[in-house]
Amino acid sequence: MLYHIQEVLGFGKVNVFSDKEHGRYVVWDSKHIALLIHLFNGNLVLPKWIDQLKVWLAVYNSKKGNIPFILSQNAVKLLSLD
Repeated sequence: MLYHIQEVLGFGKVNVFSDKEHGRYVVWDSKHIALLIHLFNGNLVLPKWIDQLKVWLAVYNSKKGNIPFILSQNAVKLLSLD
C-alpha cells in the first residue's frame, strides 16, 4: 500500500523494516509536506486524526507557512446516551 501511495503522489520514500511487516512512508521536502497538509486538511473525520493534523499544521506553520486549519463538515460527533 505504501508503494502505491508513493506512486500515485509521485514523491516521498518508502522504508520497509527488516521484519518486512512494517513500513513507513517518508516525505521531507516542505513543498510536498504542504501538499499533504492541503490533502488532509478538511478531509479528516476521526477526532484522533484531526488532533494529529492540528499538531502537524502548528509545527509546519511555525517554520514554513500559514495554512489555516479546516474542520471537516462531516466530523464525527460522539453522542451521550444518558
